[in-house]
Amino acid sequence: MLGKVPSIKEGGSKAVDLAKVKRPYKAFKPDRVGVIGVVGGTVLNKIGHKTDFEFGNRRATAVAASRGFNVFVLVAGRMANHTIEEIDIESVKHVTNIMYEVKDGRML
Repeated sequence: MLGKVPSIKEGGSKAVDLAKVKRPYKAFKPDRVGVIGVVGGTVLNKIGHKTDFEFGNRRATAVAASRGFNVFVLVAGRMANHTIEEIDIESVKHVTNIMYEVKDGRML
């Protein structure tokens, strides 16, 4: 699951309803958690969770998902599109169908 959070120009973590981020996080029960962008990291810290990925987060997200892990990633702004592209590339590369859902962090 990708939680799209607003970029700094769009209000950043202040524009995110943290309670609405916690609900799908708990319901999804992720095996791995990641962030892409400063805002994603800030929101994750505010809800009291830590990331499992430190480097190459788009790639790590795609690889973990291709291996069957439930991955929850908070992605800032337009970086969501790049993350989806990476997931699609990994899906084609391994001839698998990685399912994902994108939710807006302001409306999760």
